[in-house]
Amino acid sequence: MSSWFASLVKAIVGAVALALVVVVIVVSLQALGSGRSAARSQVASAPATTPTVAVDEDDLVPSTPVPSAVPSTPEARAATPSPSEPAPLGSPTIAPYPGPIGSDEPAPWTPSVEPYPPPPAYTPIPPPTLAPTLVPLTPPASPVELAGLKSGYVYRDLVATSWGTGPGQIGLVREVAPPQGPKSFDVDSAGNVYILDSVNHRVNKYDGKGAFISSFSFGPSVHPFDMAVWKDGSVFFADEGDQTVKKFDQSGKLLLVYDIGKWPDDIYHVERVQFDASGTVWVEAQYGLGGNITVVNAGTVDTPASREQVLGSRRKGFMFSGVYYIEGRLARTADGKAGTLLLDLGDGKSLRLDIPALAGTVVGPGPLALDGQGNLYIQVAAEIADRNTMELFVLKYGPDAKLLDFMQLPTDAFYSPPDRPYRVDQFGNFYDLMTFEDGVKVGEWEPGQ
Repeated sequence: MSSWFASLVKAIVGAVALALVVVVIVVSLQALGSGRSAARSQVASAPATTPTVAVDEDDLVPSTPVPSAVPSTPEARAATPSPSEPAPLGSPTIAPYPGPIGSDEPAPWTPSVEPYPPPPAYTPIPPPTLAPTLVPLTPPASPVELAGLKSGYVYRDLVATSWGTGPGQIGLVREVAPPQGPKSFDVDSAGNVYILDSVNHRVNKYDGKGAFISSFSFGPSVHPFDMAVWKDGSVFFADEGDQTVKKFDQSGKLLLVYDIGKWPDDIYHVERVQFDASGTVWVEAQYGLGGNITVVNAGTVDTPASREQVLGSRRKGFMFSGVYYIEGRLARTADGKAGTLLLDLGDGKSLRLDIPALAGTVVGPGPLALDGQGNLYIQVAAEIADRNTMELFVLKYGPDAKLLDFMQLPTDAFYSPPDRPYRVDQFGNFYDLMTFEDGVKVGEWEPGQ
């Protein structure tokens, strides 16, 4: 027999043996299952027995039956309620949020904090309107005479206006000390009055009867310390912001700039701008650490001067309303109430002015001015120590230095602008800018006939 035939026979015999083993296992399992079922049936059909506990007869205690925890019959087990099924894992029971009474619905969430109340409605407070209710100014009544002279001037209110921002009003800042208000003014050849309203950045123009005519704005970038009006109506400012002089027309258009402060290196504050009869523009300024005063020729009303002209014209001294002098030396009498003022006019010229006896110690000199007839006006003050007051006078001298007339200025001003500016026109009319609690006045003193 060949080897492959022998291998085939062995494989067949192995497969038959394996099949027989499987059959035996299956039969055994079926027999085992049938036996367990028969046992369970015998247990179910057997009568129930109650276990007893045996005790000694001497104790005479009957046996106590022990109740079964599991019902004995299928009928009893069916009648016994089964425990509830436990909730599956991962499914917790959450009680709902309690709703309103008598309702199964959950109550909606509402915030427990009241919302912030809205602010009250803002009602702007309108600015007060100040009507020009200034009372007429009464010039001081004393002294009746001064050096045997009676004052021949007649006073009148020329311009009276209130503080504010409206047409014709003048701005005022009260919250600073001293208050900030008008710094300068001028009067043109036709008698019109111009007030420099520094707070509102404009110039107000009034006619010779005090009626408001117009105004023009120069803007917040210009900081005038003084102003002057030329014959053609152009307005010149001494600008302390950049130390220049600026020329404007009456529509507010900038026409020329005179670079005064940029050329002499030590000029640090431009203060006054003035003209002479020929139209030369003169500028007074402080220079140096000692606060010295210098006057320079800035050019003409139509053409600024060159650098060489400005530096060449520079000279120590003062100038106001066409009057230039280097120095004023005051020699007082023993009681201090009178004296002599010697003005150094330069070029070897001087002017001596006798100051009559005043009510107090003479203090001066103040600003000077000239009118069209060559008369000289000088402001002096009398300090009255026992009353702690100051009386202010303007003395008028002729070309021969003789005292011709005088006027006493009010000193109860709300505040005084720098150097108490005043003006004198060609006819000898005197103008003064005065401030009061409720507004501004420009007063005019007309010389008597």
